[in-house]
Amino acid sequence: MTSDQMDTLNLPRIERQSPEWLADSRAIIAQLQRTSPLAVSDEGIEVLTHQSARRVLTQDREFAPASGAVLSAVKEVPEHVELFLRDGLLPAIDRPRHTQIRRVLMSVFTARRVDQQRDLIRQTAQELIDEFIEIGEADFVADFTSKFPLRVVTKIMGVPHEDIPLFQEWTFRIGRLSDHPLGSTYPLVDEALAATAEYLHELIARRRAAPTDDFVTALLRAQETDGVLTENEMIYNLVNLLMAGQDTTQLQLASALYLLGTHRDQWNDLTANPDLAINAVDESMRFEPSVRRLYRTPRRKTEVEGRVFKPGDALVPNTEAANRDPRVFPGPDTFDIRRPNASQQLTFSIGPHFCLGAALSRAEQSEALVMLTQLIPDFAVTDEIEFRSSAHNFGGPERFVIKFPAAPGKGAPKQ
Repeated sequence: MTSDQMDTLNLPRIERQSPEWLADSRAIIAQLQRTSPLAVSDEGIEVLTHQSARRVLTQDREFAPASGAVLSAVKEVPEHVELFLRDGLLPAIDRPRHTQIRRVLMSVFTARRVDQQRDLIRQTAQELIDEFIEIGEADFVADFTSKFPLRVVTKIMGVPHEDIPLFQEWTFRIGRLSDHPLGSTYPLVDEALAATAEYLHELIARRRAAPTDDFVTALLRAQETDGVLTENEMIYNLVNLLMAGQDTTQLQLASALYLLGTHRDQWNDLTANPDLAINAVDESMRFEPSVRRLYRTPRRKTEVEGRVFKPGDALVPNTEAANRDPRVFPGPDTFDIRRPNASQQLTFSIGPHFCLGAALSRAEQSEALVMLTQLIPDFAVTDEIEFRSSAHNFGGPERFVIKFPAAPGKGAPKQ
């Protein structure tokens, strides 16, 4: 659908570079929702209601993934970027390949396997907190969330501890794929993807020769019964696992602590009731989603909210809007970790393309929050906080300084 065709729909417009949007996107979304279930942006037709966003995401027979369409259309895409988009960016891969790849990955990435990693997750969280607990101050992003999810997933994959800093640099560069405009960052991204792919190729070869108890070995074994992935599909889906877990969890966990720190009654409630941690994570994903938009296109002519769309039209389920739809979430602008339906948020999608790493991300965030209530319960939010621009698809704090009473590190948390 061209810009002129979208204009004929007579829908309200989202201008993400406008001063008004950058100043208060939430207020604009709330205003739009009162007047229309759809809006037009430079990314396509944005779906603002929870019901229709859920339908577009779950009805795989009606709507195809489209998140890689813009990237794939750019001319002269470097080799490893193209391979990643084709073989590893699972949310953008359509059936039947998506089904085949996901079946193998899901047989390994089970809820049971994630639960078995909780001790490792807690240990990793404590290791990082111990590095700054004696100081009494930390940039929670630089000192914790930027390291935590990557350190967890590389441990699960069996990457030696001394090599984790390499992945820190590579994933930072690969994360530039979400930059806009994109072209100037391609060489950096391609270099990082090439280096990561080479490392993972060698790691897979080592695990074939000498299996161990890690995710890569389990992935190799799963192919004996659940289907076979090509070498590139294995490598670039491992890259996708690294990337998906890093950026979204890093931003979401920082948002969760910020929200709890600025809603002190909620933090105190969590401190007294650690079983609320999972719901607190879901509520933070509802209230301040790290993934703001998802992308689909119709497989055939179909109607959404009274408008007819055709294959190739860009439909954008807007999670910021859907997660604050008052028809599903009463009092949507109230942050409440006891909200009974917080898990209905759509931040990690839903349906066939539901985020493969969602269970791990929720486990990481919930275990980290519980550990924080035990080790630095009296932390305070400072004015030193910087949020990613509301024009960006990924949202959350990029810098977030907290202060707390200094304490000796390396101690066991309270029981």
